Amino acid sequence: MYSKFIDGISNVGFYSWKNPSEAPSCSHHTFEGNMANYIYAQDPNQSNYGDQNHAWTDGSCGNTQITDSSSVSINLNMGPEIWDMW
Repeated sequence: MYSKFIDGISNVGFYSWKNPSEAPSCSHHTFEGNMANYIYAQDPNQSNYGDQNHAWTDGSCGNTQITDSSSVSINLNMGPEIWDMW
């Protein structure tokens, strides 16, 4: 997953989140062998503005493989050329 810094728009590469909260339950989201170069640029008032934001969960879908973000690797060499790879 790749996104350049897009001010006010780019957020997170891979996420697990039940939204809205009254939606049916979700669990066991699996993320294996994924790579991301994704920059958080949604809110300049947040401390992580401009940082890598490769994976996120709020825990609303229970324990998922991205709870600790370790199942998604950061690959800083990945760029817009991935869109022409398949």
